[in-house]
Amino acid sequence: MCGFGGMFFFNKFNKEEFYKMSKSLNFRGPDSNGQFIDLESSICLFHNRLSILDLSDAGNQPMSSFSKRFLIVYNGEIYNHKNIRKILKDKYNFDKWIGHSDTETLVNSIELNGIKDTLNICEGFFSFALWDKKNRELIIARDKIGEKPLYFGFNNSSFYFGSDLFPFKHSKNFKTEIDNNSLKLYFKLNYIPAPFTIYKGIKKLLPSHYMKISLNNRNPKFVKYWDLNNNTKINKNYSEKDLEKIIYSKLEKNVKKQLLSDVPVGSFLSGGLDSSIVSYFMQKNSIDKIKTFNIAFDNSNYDESNFASKIARHIGSDHNTIVVGNNDFEDAILNINNIFSEPFSDSSQLN
Repeated sequence: MCGFGGMFFFNKFNKEEFYKMSKSLNFRGPDSNGQFIDLESSICLFHNRLSILDLSDAGNQPMSSFSKRFLIVYNGEIYNHKNIRKILKDKYNFDKWIGHSDTETLVNSIELNGIKDTLNICEGFFSFALWDKKNRELIIARDKIGEKPLYFGFNNSSFYFGSDLFPFKHSKNFKTEIDNNSLKLYFKLNYIPAPFTIYKGIKKLLPSHYMKISLNNRNPKFVKYWDLNNNTKINKNYSEKDLEKIIYSKLEKNVKKQLLSDVPVGSFLSGGLDSSIVSYFMQKNSIDKIKTFNIAFDNSNYDESNFASKIARHIGSDHNTIVVGNNDFEDAILNINNIFSEPFSDSSQLN
């Protein structure tokens, strides 16, 4: 999905460098490319859009709030954004919508409800950067569970941020030197956990956090806006049948929420438990046949496509199988470094 980034250039602004950073994420957002540069405030933002909700120009970014105070670049999807619009209507009698994107919902809710309250009511996966023109303050934020990545770092007195690591590589200030401590974590865990990254001087924002930095105060302020332990209620008196009904209802409700889109929605169907459940509820809540996709292997020792085909027949989906062979794996290995920002050891990345 979409890519974004930018920097607080506390030293001289390098226009050529900025456009190289923006161009590096064109592959994540082919539908439109937007930039914002404020030389007086030393801030620049870019966004590469992959259109999912509101395919019109009204969904393009960077996007301003209704008063023009806030400017946002955002990646992700907020499943309950229509309910948030209803909240803004009921609470503030607000109805000044230009389009129907969740980006517009998010930036206007932040202006009316504030950053912390807005993040707490958002259901979805996202990361974003928000520029407050009034206070000359930058806010970067990440979703509750950390599904969407968000990277940041200081170098040569400038502050860089982005939804991917590729833009950092196009900055002359970053040497992209391997962090040996992160490398140790990688060999131990098979991935690099937040707040670390593979590079020195670059960090990941932690899930459930936002960070503030301003032109007048260059010391970042981190705020945790949500905690799983404080939002989990357990009733030990539930019977097994009660729990079955609750889990069934919650799964269906949440899958249904994620079908909101202005483009076709498909499902990766491996034939395993998780993808089968998701595909089942998708088809149950769709008028037309959903499209399911499976990666099959010409090596029978690894191929599970027959399980996916059985599920597809059972739920009545329009099933598609793509067969992967040894040559495909060899080609994929050569492209891994151009697809993933950081190394991780799950072999499914090849699929």
